Amino acid sequence: MTDNQIIIECAKLDGWIEEYPNLPQKPIHYRKEFPDRYRIVDDVRNLPNYLTSRDAIMPLVIKWCDRVERKAKFLDILKSILEIPLGAFLHETFALVTASPRQLCEALLRATGRWKD
Repeated sequence: MTDNQIIIECAKLDGWIEEYPNLPQKPIHYRKEFPDRYRIVDDVRNLPNYLTSRDAIMPLVIKWCDRVERKAKFLDILKSILEIPLGAFLHETFALVTASPRQLCEALLRATGRWKD
């Protein structure tokens, strides 16, 4: 996947919606609803950069890993990305701290079935 594709897929998991305006000269934009307002950005470059910012990707990982089976699947995939044998005991905090934001994105997208090879 390209960097932009990864950012867009993570943004969709985070609640951002792709919108296609009816006017041909208008670009695709992304909208996210918050409890008291909404935010629109007109370019993927203005979405949170999940690939380089732990501040952007970690809340998304925490939100998605709300159930034990989801968390286990995510951590198994993260361990394989970090090249740690699946049978090896690894405290989840160590895996989450040592993984780069890019590795966290890949693990999350693979766990949700959104990763495209």
